[in-house]
Amino acid sequence: MSIFKKIRKPGYTSFLIAGLLSNIIVFAEPVSRGTTNILMEKNNHSYYIPYSNNKSYIDNNPAFPSSTNKNASLAESSYNKEDNEEFYKNIKLLKKEEPSSRANENQYEFFAIEKQGEIGKEDINQYETGKDNYFNITLPRDLDLQSYDVYMTYELFGLSQGSQTTKSINGFDAFGGKMIQIDSQWKKVKEILPNSQIKLGKNEIFFNRRADNLYSYHVKNLKFELVEKSNKAIQIVENSFNMKDGNVHVLGTIQDRSIQNLEIDKTIIPIHQAVFEYVFTDVEPNKENIEITYEIFGETKKVVVPISKHDREMKVKLFNEEFVSESKLFELKGDNTIKSFNFYASSIKISDESALNAFGSFTVKGINFKDVKPLNHDLLNITAGQFEAYRIEVAEIVDSSSFSIQLAYDVDKIPSGYTYKDIRTFYFDELDKSWKALPLTEIQSAENKVISKLLNTGNETDYINGIIKAPEHPETSNFIPTAMNDIEFANPSAGVVSV
Repeated sequence: MSIFKKIRKPGYTSFLIAGLLSNIIVFAEPVSRGTTNILMEKNNHSYYIPYSNNKSYIDNNPAFPSSTNKNASLAESSYNKEDNEEFYKNIKLLKKEEPSSRANENQYEFFAIEKQGEIGKEDINQYETGKDNYFNITLPRDLDLQSYDVYMTYELFGLSQGSQTTKSINGFDAFGGKMIQIDSQWKKVKEILPNSQIKLGKNEIFFNRRADNLYSYHVKNLKFELVEKSNKAIQIVENSFNMKDGNVHVLGTIQDRSIQNLEIDKTIIPIHQAVFEYVFTDVEPNKENIEITYEIFGETKKVVVPISKHDREMKVKLFNEEFVSESKLFELKGDNTIKSFNFYASSIKISDESALNAFGSFTVKGINFKDVKPLNHDLLNITAGQFEAYRIEVAEIVDSSSFSIQLAYDVDKIPSGYTYKDIRTFYFDELDKSWKALPLTEIQSAENKVISKLLNTGNETDYINGIIKAPEHPETSNFIPTAMNDIEFANPSAGVVSV
């Protein structure tokens, strides 16, 4: 029998094809990696890699300066074991080089551990990880923070200015981004931050979108710059107000807490957590500046701020609706005759008679999209009412297990193929940066409420009602939507402390 007749037999053919494929797989990967390494060595700059409808920007330039700076001893002298040592690797002390009245004074720079992150999404089916929305910077504990103005500088892609990013500093309400201009260029931006929101030790900056609208942006090489305090009562975030298509975005910070309100063009601008933000529409195109009036110690002051205009064509989006967070404090004084503490769609109830004599307090806060951490890719938020989530802080309560949280759900938000039995209350795990289901106590379908045990994490905790949705792929045909067996529930011994 000839060799060709043997090859034509089914057994030999399968064996030959399998051998060829295995060799291709084995040798193709090293060749591909070697080629990529050679190209990257020759071109040590940013690469743009598109895939699906998502975008990824990989930057090969170092995000942090060399740690061999001779002034790095500042970090060592301020070291605290409670802080992560890695934070201190990226601190250096510089002399201010540009000519000014403070040319010979020190300026501090503190770099974020995280190199870069992508915030938001541009397609309804795109998955937003959320874990790269965070940047962490540590300030030495022996630093006299009140002697400095704090600026945040970073490189930005996707939006035209830093004032258009939406960010929360250390859990304060997010600000920025009421007007955005979609841009496709990298640029360096610099914003002044409210000094009252910065603290010694670890600082967390959380970037988000202003509303549940499809857009994204990238942030990299983020740092704090501390410059000698200017003693200005009002600071404009980027030295000017941005104008586009007759809209002017006003954003600034209050450095003097005695200022109660501002007036711009006969409009009273509210101040919230030392930040003011507003969008004026139908502004005359030839307007060159905006005048801010305020009172301090009984004296009227004025600040004139220039308006910056961009000639380049950029898509503009406005988010001028006011979604103001609200909060309420509930105190326990040892003689608790009230067993239920209600706040909009949320309730905290005493579930054990022993807690009637408890001391402590709960602070419940309703928050909206800009302050809600991005959801897990398979999680759908069906919380009822005007707030998308509730943030609860437990203070000085010995045993939080004696309390339950009742959260209402919106029946109209339950997707097709699911029922109220699929609903769970989820909390945001700050350590893992993901939403996790609480063990279910009861679902009151007549009142559209889910009841679960309240957690005491030692910090603020965010809660929503949600449903885990099955992926819409053929390979999931055996998945049972109503089965909750695979959900990871809160484990008090793993990062959640019940006290």
